[in-house]
Amino acid sequence: MLEQVDKTALKKLCDRASRSHQPDSIPLGTASDFELGRIHEAMGPSGASLALALASQMQGKVLWIGEPRHARALRAQSCEAFARADRFILIQTANRGETLWAGEEAMRCKGAELVVLHVALGPDLFESRRLQIAAQVGGTLGLILIGRRAQSSAAQSRWSCQPSPHEGADWVWRSTKNRRARPGAWRVSGDPPPAQAYPLDLLPTSLTNAHPDHVPAFTLQTAPCPLPAATPAGPLVPAGG
Repeated sequence: MLEQVDKTALKKLCDRASRSHQPDSIPLGTASDFELGRIHEAMGPSGASLALALASQMQGKVLWIGEPRHARALRAQSCEAFARADRFILIQTANRGETLWAGEEAMRCKGAELVVLHVALGPDLFESRRLQIAAQVGGTLGLILIGRRAQSSAAQSRWSCQPSPHEGADWVWRSTKNRRARPGAWRVSGDPPPAQAYPLDLLPTSLTNAHPDHVPAFTLQTAPCPLPAATPAGPLVPAGG
């Protein structure tokens, strides 16, 4: 089952947690390498799928942080296709400020490998620098899921995550900002199909029977796809014309 803690228990959790040696980055097929010790941002309706795909490529604890509507949306049976549910720790916060504070504390935690934050408004430059420093201290990978609008930030990369309109693909992930690589777009599919586990909060419990000994074997297939063409600028209209 998923473990839930509130912010008062977060520091105790971080103090007692530990993790084994880990790589410097997490590859997601040919799409990109997500560097640990850095923060990354994701926008779009399939951002949570990117977070779960990252979790499937890692071994340590995943701290999932957000206000109740986000933290409670994650279900154990939804996670089982990607990673063991007992690796996920849910942290409920009351508002955006608490979410950023909890994210900063979690990223410093030596026992966390992936920290996922839900915020409507992305962190600004000052807030993201604090999160970046915390991720460097803890050696964690921080992924910020942005619901409405991103701001100028210190994130290493930013992704637009959309359901795929193409047959044979589940998502389209587009890198709109990357300090270490060129932007690009990829069609992504999962094996087993992620439709068995997504949407996160709509899957009937009757569809899955999670077993304590279940070992997920989720894999990703990625294929580059063309970036969308830029929309030509329209003619300038004189003021008052």
